[in-house]
Amino acid sequence: MSPWLTPGVYYIIAVADANNVIAETNETNNNKSKTINIQ
Repeated sequence: MSPWLTPGVYYIIAVADANNVIAETNETNNNKSKTINIQ
């Protein structure tokens, strides 16, 4: 593991089309998050 990464809970968050510029049939699925635990 990297020496600068402290053990603990971290969150990875990805967002696509945050300003709803792209027309889509489903505008509610533009983000995803994941919790990870570094020991």
